[in-house]
Amino acid sequence: MNLLIAPDVKIVLIILNVISCILQVAEKWSEKEILCFLIEELSGINRIEALQLHENCQIGQSALNIIEKHFDEEEDESLTLLSQVLNQDCEFID
Repeated sequence: MNLLIAPDVKIVLIILNVISCILQVAEKWSEKEILCFLIEELSGINRIEALQLHENCQIGQSALNIIEKHFDEEEDESLTLLSQVLNQDCEFID
């Protein structure tokens, strides 16, 4: 979780990808609830949520995807709006 605040964009993207993959495996093994609790205990959710507003749109989108898929029990209208804004920003940057 400490690497989520690294200054290198590539490292942060890799760490987000690793977290996503680990969460997917934990879900298949019915261990997702325990892993989510551990991530929360390590302040991982707060760090991932903060990355949603990162200046790099890929990081923001990756963080949003993790939160929506693994930590958001019900669809939140504000996250949907944030997702739309991030998608629009990425289109202009590409």
